[in-house]
Amino acid sequence: MLRVQVSEDERVRLREADILRNIRRGIITVDDAGVLLFANPVASDLLEFDLEERMGQPIIEELRTTAPSLADALDRAVRDRVLATRTEGMVR
Repeated sequence: MLRVQVSEDERVRLREADILRNIRRGIITVDDAGVLLFANPVASDLLEFDLEERMGQPIIEELRTTAPSLADALDRAVRDRVLATRTEGMVR
């Protein structure tokens, strides 16, 4: 029974990741230390750099020059431990 449950959990996780990758808006997820956990291809395209290669690394300060509004929103979310569900701003 445990083996079936692990398999089902993995299938759900993969389906969710596929959905997030195909959304036509940029999505970025960081942990409570500002380390990049997830970014979909649209986020990479909008920011004009490959976020995939930055997975597992701190990302907020790197975003500051390209997308200061996004960096500020992520910084506030990490600092105040508040979920930021939507942020808009200019990308340079």
